[in-house]
Amino acid sequence: MSYTKFLRWTLLVGLAAVFVIPFIIADGGVGYSQAPGMGNLYIPFFAMFFPFITGKNFVFRILIEVLLGVYVLLALREPKYRPRASFILWALGIFVAWIAVATIVSVDPTKSFWSNFERMEGYITTLHLFAYFLMVGTVVAAEEWWDQLFRVSIVASVVMAFYGLLQLAHKIPISSQSGPRLDGTFGNATYLAVFMLFNMFITLFMLVRQRKSTVAQVLYGIALVLQLAVLYYTETRGALLGVMGGLVIAAIYIGWKGTGGEWRVLRKISLWGLGTIVVIIIGFFALRSTSFVKNSATLSASRRFL
Repeated sequence: MSYTKFLRWTLLVGLAAVFVIPFIIADGGVGYSQAPGMGNLYIPFFAMFFPFITGKNFVFRILIEVLLGVYVLLALREPKYRPRASFILWALGIFVAWIAVATIVSVDPTKSFWSNFERMEGYITTLHLFAYFLMVGTVVAAEEWWDQLFRVSIVASVVMAFYGLLQLAHKIPISSQSGPRLDGTFGNATYLAVFMLFNMFITLFMLVRQRKSTVAQVLYGIALVLQLAVLYYTETRGALLGVMGGLVIAAIYIGWKGTGGEWRVLRKISLWGLGTIVVIIIGFFALRSTSFVKNSATLSASRRFL
C-alpha cells in the first residue's frame, strides 16, 4: 500500500469512526447498562467523572488531533485534498474567529476555553469540530465518499435504536437522570432525541438518493421506523416538533422545485405528506383534551408546548 493511499484510508476510516463514539461510557466497565446474560452493550472506557460525557469527548478530541496530523501530511503531498474557498468555509471560519474573540474577552477566559467536565464544550471543542468539518469537507468530498459516511451514521443510529428498545423493554436500565425517558448510551434523553433527529433526515436523504434500489428502500424504511420510535419514547417535544418542521420545509421545497422526470413522483408524495401533516396537526388540536393525549407523556408535553 502506497504512502498516500495509507494516509487517505486512515482518514476515511477515522472520520467514519466518529459515529462509534456515542457508544462509549467511561464507567470502567462496571456495567452501567447490562442486559441480563448479554454482557455490556456499549464500549467501556476508563472510569471517570460524568461517565456519559467525558469518555466520549476525550476520545473525540484525541481522534481528531491524530487525524488532523495525518490530514496535514496528506494535504502537503496531494493538492486535491487542500481546502478550497467556499461560502460555508468562510462563514464557519469567521464564526470560529468571532468565538475566539468572545472567549478572550469573557469573564473567565480559561473556563470559556476549557469548559468543565460536566459539559466539555468550550472553545477547544469548537476548534475540534471545525477541524472535523475541514477534514470531512476536503477528504470525503474529494473521494466522493459521502454515501459511505452517511451509511455508517445510519447503521450507528439503528444500533442505538435497538439499544433504546431494550431500555423500553426494561432489559437495559435507563440512567437515573432520565427517569422513564429513553436515553441510550448518552445518559440524557434529549441527546438521544437529537441524535435520532439528525439521522432521520440523513436516512430520508439516502432513501431519496437510492430510490431505484428496492433493497435500499426497505432497509432505510426500517431504519426510519426504528429512529422515529426511539425518538418518540425519549419524550423530547423539541425534537418531535423539529421532525415535523423539517418535513414541512422539505415537502414545500420538493413541491416547489420538483418538476420533471422522477421528481414528479416525489412532488406528489411531498404534497400528500403536507396534507397528512396538516391533518395530524388539526387532529392533535382536536384531541388535545382527550385522555389519550393527556395520558401520553410525549403528547402531553407537546400539548403544553403548543
